[in-house]
Amino acid sequence: MEKDNKKYRCMLLVAAMSLVLSLSGCQNEENITEISDQTEKTEQESELQQVQEPIEELPEHALVHLYAGLDDEHYTVGSGFIMETTEHKIYICTNRHVIQDYDVWEVYFWDGSKVTGTKVGISELYDVGVVEINKVEVPDNIREHIAPVTIQLDEWKKLDNEQPEVWTMKIDNMGLTGELVEGKLISPLAVFRWGNGYPQTELDMELAAGDSGSAIFDQNGSLVSMVYGTSHEEGKPKRWGIPLDAIVACYKEILLNNSKWNIE
Repeated sequence: MEKDNKKYRCMLLVAAMSLVLSLSGCQNEENITEISDQTEKTEQESELQQVQEPIEELPEHALVHLYAGLDDEHYTVGSGFIMETTEHKIYICTNRHVIQDYDVWEVYFWDGSKVTGTKVGISELYDVGVVEINKVEVPDNIREHIAPVTIQLDEWKKLDNEQPEVWTMKIDNMGLTGELVEGKLISPLAVFRWGNGYPQTELDMELAAGDSGSAIFDQNGSLVSMVYGTSHEEGKPKRWGIPLDAIVACYKEILLNNSKWNIE
């Protein structure tokens, strides 16, 4: 297993440092249910639970809701989170399958404020995509409070199979709904039998339509994963997220720039 993990991390590093990336097309991952809210997919009712353990910090100012479509019958929505802010740009991470069909997006913040975002690109390695916003278009009262997610890779690498309590926060085009969904992170790098076979994060939590791209946090408010989808094995659903190191690597892979942000 240690040898496989080293090989996996090496592949992530190569992808992150590569200067040539084809962003066309999308990996076919059969038997995986994508949970972005699309009109062609059946909507699900989420079974919401109250978080029982106190959360040290609620990173609500890092969360966004994404919408794009041709009309009321042909659209896609999903969630995302602010990965980085620069002098002129705000960069949002979400799923590849959420943003791959549209280039221009309506981005909603925690209070329901809306701005226009543009797709930067998608990764072929994992189900990760990036949307950017021009900072000047963000209202002053929002811009001054925007805070990217907290990423602590060293702590994440220590998780192994501890199965810590995790949670996500619901957001829609009206802003934050005030609903928290609690669950457990079963394994940060679990065996995954579909797509390219790279490890994914196994989650034990209820997910619903529109949750794709949602940030998964630990009890300290640090990012540990991003919602991916649901697989079905022997009639039993399994919930999956994108591993934290894959999110970071794919983000850098997509931007291919000299970003000055720091990861603790």
